[in-house]
Amino acid sequence: MSGFKVLNEAVAIGAGGIGNLPIKYYHMCGMPYYTDAEGIVRRLDLVSSLEHAEREQDFLTKATLIDPTYRFGTASATGDMDIYVSPTAGITTIYIDYIRVPNVPYLDYYADDTTAEYTWMASGSVTVAVPSGSTARDGTTGAANVVSKTVDWEFDDEDLPLICNLFLQQLGIQLPSPELYEGGTLGEQKSDAQ
Repeated sequence: MSGFKVLNEAVAIGAGGIGNLPIKYYHMCGMPYYTDAEGIVRRLDLVSSLEHAEREQDFLTKATLIDPTYRFGTASATGDMDIYVSPTAGITTIYIDYIRVPNVPYLDYYADDTTAEYTWMASGSVTVAVPSGSTARDGTTGAANVVSKTVDWEFDDEDLPLICNLFLQQLGIQLPSPELYEGGTLGEQKSDAQ
């Protein structure tokens, strides 16, 4: 998961101590922090809504600029995840480490109108010339340029057996350990060759 870890992402804290988490935010790792006026790094303590309410009622446990707190929530039922920082004044930017959501893979294409043969487009929003006699996925006909919407799979090749195994487990299919499976297939191939 280290390829999906984002470090030291700046989150602007606005009115009421509310900051919008990044769009691809999935899970916090580490403690958010901010740098105070004297240049000292102050870590924010995660609290639940109940703990926040109890702490704010007591002068001794109330959040301060030296010992700030944060909690998660949304401003509306359909809104994105926000971070609520206390105290609500004096902290303008915090920095977070988090795991991001991977990109959703997508294959864009055009098809030959005669043979119905698909040609997959390159990733990276590149401009692709659709040849005449072909139609792009979006309906653009040949001899035109289209921008590819292909998004590559972000996992490495060595991660694919693990991912496939996780999918199969969700379906209720258990595979033996990869070492046993590979050893067994090597033995089968050797005996077939003899």
